[in-house]
Amino acid sequence: MENKAFSIDFFTIRSDKNSSFEFSKYLDELKNNKIPHIYSDSSNHFAIRNVSKSKAYYYGEFCKYRMDGLPHAGSANSGTERELPIDPTEGLVEKNHFAYKFDDGVVIFQRNGNASRGQKMGTYLTDLYDETITLSPIVTGNSLKKIMSNKVDPIMLEVSIARPTSTSIFPP
Repeated sequence: MENKAFSIDFFTIRSDKNSSFEFSKYLDELKNNKIPHIYSDSSNHFAIRNVSKSKAYYYGEFCKYRMDGLPHAGSANSGTERELPIDPTEGLVEKNHFAYKFDDGVVIFQRNGNASRGQKMGTYLTDLYDETITLSPIVTGNSLKKIMSNKVDPIMLEVSIARPTSTSIFPP
């Protein structure tokens, strides 16, 4: 049996102070065969699928359906390649497996750069519930020590802001 190594990230779910959002409730609905919400972002579609539950966790897949730029099959030996036979309504499915520990609200998310990131699941939930929902990374002890001791140089900064709700700030 082949051994596979996976990287995982840990997130906590955050929503507005007066939010009625409950991730467990949505996952229960999906587990009980509710049709999942589909979020579209340019030519990709996203959905949470294959939800199951144990004593302390929900398990599921955050699926990305890539509808364009599809790969070809080919041989390095001959240099030949061909398009993959795929129905026009289908795309390439790329997945992040996740577990949600519902007693402390932690999402354990498989890192898969071909599929998606935890923050995209937050965007998916924001679209579904029409309120700001984020998956915020949980900083580990070692990472926190590096940050606090100035031994790390940021190489990327990602900023997001809540959607404005006051119509008075929109241009006429």
